[in-house]
Amino acid sequence: MDHDHVDSNGRQPTVIQDRGNALIEVVAGGGLIVALVVGLIVGSARLQHAQETVFEAALAASSVAVLNGEAAGIEMAAAIAPDASVTINRTDSAVTVEVAMTVHIVGFGGFDADHTVVARSSEPLSPLRSRP
Repeated sequence: MDHDHVDSNGRQPTVIQDRGNALIEVVAGGGLIVALVVGLIVGSARLQHAQETVFEAALAASSVAVLNGEAAGIEMAAAIAPDASVTINRTDSAVTVEVAMTVHIVGFGGFDADHTVVARSSEPLSPLRSRP
């Protein structure tokens, strides 16, 4: 899978989990120290929840998009992760879904930052599974 994601602010991911059939990236806001203090200590449960949500949304959306088209895939992702943005790209060989969600976490001493969690899932197209 492609590991070259950059979020809308030009930040690179600080955490990458490759789960085989989907890739999860966390782009920590506020620099690494703030990310460690805020994201890993205070907001780890919220970040973990966001990671699982976008992961499930990307997997479901890619499967649905292969069988029922991109609009159905977007609807599926929106049902699972209503606050996330969804992008679906279809080529002749695969459907790739990217689901991104921003989590704002406020920590001790006024530290706060936005963390972007992105999951990407790619589903290969076969002649039996592709929708015309």
